[in-house]
Amino acid sequence: MISKLKINRLFILLLLVSLPIFSKCFISLEDYVKENAGDKSGAIEAYIAKRCSAVYTTSARVVGNNNKEIFNQHVIQITNFMSVATLIGSEMTGLPAEVQMLTTQKEMLAMVKVYEEMIDESYAKTGMYFPALEEDLKICKGILDSEE
Repeated sequence: MISKLKINRLFILLLLVSLPIFSKCFISLEDYVKENAGDKSGAIEAYIAKRCSAVYTTSARVVGNNNKEIFNQHVIQITNFMSVATLIGSEMTGLPAEVQMLTTQKEMLAMVKVYEEMIDESYAKTGMYFPALEEDLKICKGILDSEE
């Protein structure tokens, strides 16, 4: 038989585990753009391009083999945004594009990890992955549409 002390310890442990823990999350891209509207350094555009590349990478992983057409479109968008981020970074740092690409890729992959945590949390709470990505995907699609 489980003693009352063990039940109390178990209850306290469950309570501690269920307390809200700071989860990794991004500022929304929309808010980021608004807050940094006056910055003309190139750093803002590079960050947005990396975020867009990361959100498309995460979305492509979710879509996977279920929809090859969307997956392939995402791969093109990832390439476009990574290229933009690399070129901007290269101009800002003076590094050759080949060297800057490694830094850009590392930073983008760190963002992918945050998005993956967000979609895992979204799935656990709602049974759906995409609510965590929808707003940023809309912003990034809007950027692409405005470039055409």
